[in-house]
Amino acid sequence: METTKTILNQTQDYLTATKPAGMLCQQSKKGERSLELNLKKAGHRGLHLLTRLDRPVSGLVFFSKRSEFNKHYQALQGRDAVEKEYIAIVEGQVPDDMMGLKKLSHFHVHDKKNLKARISDEQTANFRPISLEYEVIENLDNYTVLKVILRRGRFHQIRAQLAHLGYPVKGDVKYGARRGNKNRSIHLHSYRLRFKNMAGDKRNFEAPLPEGDSLWEVVNNLLIKRQ
Repeated sequence: METTKTILNQTQDYLTATKPAGMLCQQSKKGERSLELNLKKAGHRGLHLLTRLDRPVSGLVFFSKRSEFNKHYQALQGRDAVEKEYIAIVEGQVPDDMMGLKKLSHFHVHDKKNLKARISDEQTANFRPISLEYEVIENLDNYTVLKVILRRGRFHQIRAQLAHLGYPVKGDVKYGARRGNKNRSIHLHSYRLRFKNMAGDKRNFEAPLPEGDSLWEVVNNLLIKRQ
């Protein structure tokens, strides 16, 4: 991976990069290939991961470069002042009564034994409240393209909540998709990050959609038309 294409933006406070599906964000004990390791090898040291993506998910990853900014970002998150936008391609077509900007509220627990998130409509022991917002971008023949907005996130939250709604992410067999993608990716992409820097200025970063995939090409054209 060429780090010149990987890095989207950097300042003295932070670095934004893009991760392909199939790569880890952080170094593992097994020494597997990771975005963090690639950046370190390119001379970017002292990075602290602020946004984590699952291995099969692509898109924008955010690192802090200074402890002062790390505290600033954590404070923003505590006030729900960080907006993370994802693009998801899900199985099935969403009906008309689910169009527009909608909010999903459920309860979530991390099943560490089975490495899955479990979702409930009602609060029970160990389940914590979660929420996300989604908006239908387009209904395709067999799929629906969604914009998903998170302000705080939990383990596999988007994947699990959309599957609980009846619309698993394409390729995500772990959460009920009919079949996996050949490259083991899923069609979920961390697309945009919005926050205010330490001077109070608004910042908005975007990660380009994956290339070489016909469905992502369709979605890219849809996003261009919406601009």
